[in-house]
Amino acid sequence: MKKTLLSVFLIVIMITVFMYGTDYKIRINDVLKVYVHKQPNLSVTVKVGPDGNISLPVVGVLKAEGRTINEISNDIKRGLEKYLSMPIVSVMVSQYASFPVYVLGEVNSP
Repeated sequence: MKKTLLSVFLIVIMITVFMYGTDYKIRINDVLKVYVHKQPNLSVTVKVGPDGNISLPVVGVLKAEGRTINEISNDIKRGLEKYLSMPIVSVMVSQYASFPVYVLGEVNSP
């Protein structure tokens, strides 16, 4: 039983490290925090919709699913450059979408 729990624990750790590494790809239902330096009206928290897009003030709708934070940040900067001189944009994942974990084998109780 202890070996099984240890194995499950190690698998979950490996999946977490794999998914949340530096090249993490944004998924549906992730929540992103977008900060635009010295522009509080443009700094927002958005959830990636079921279509994989996010909607931001001034910039509009952007594809987020399957892209990295850097790619999204660069797109936001390009969209804001029409209105701001050299915008400074930071994007971070404030909440990761859940992912299913499957346990194979015999389980004593659910």
